[in-house]
Amino acid sequence: MMLRNLIPLFLIISFNYSVYSQIEGQQLIDSLLQELEYSGADTNKVNLLNDLSFNYYIINPNEGLKFGFDGLNLAKKLGWKKGKASMLTAIGSNYFALSEIDSALYYFIESKNISEQIG
Repeated sequence: MMLRNLIPLFLIISFNYSVYSQIEGQQLIDSLLQELEYSGADTNKVNLLNDLSFNYYIINPNEGLKFGFDGLNLAKKLGWKKGKASMLTAIGSNYFALSEIDSALYYFIESKNISEQIG
């Protein structure tokens, strides 16, 4: 039953993969990294870190985890639950790409729980 609830989440991740794979991967990452250099410690930075984490899960999940945890820590510091949920999903995606399914499911479920809390 729990796995059935996670199917929409996996579909979202698959959709993100197909959208991002249409754009030049490294060009997009370079652009995001450049933007990150000039961003302040706000929700926009969390969004940039989220985008980086999702893009890296395709080519370098370990790097994606780094950006994921950076974004998660900032979202927590800002008290931004929506950002925290997004970052947990990004982290789960990177663990999934590393075939660390138990870790991936943990972060997906945490994301789902926060998303349900905020509506």
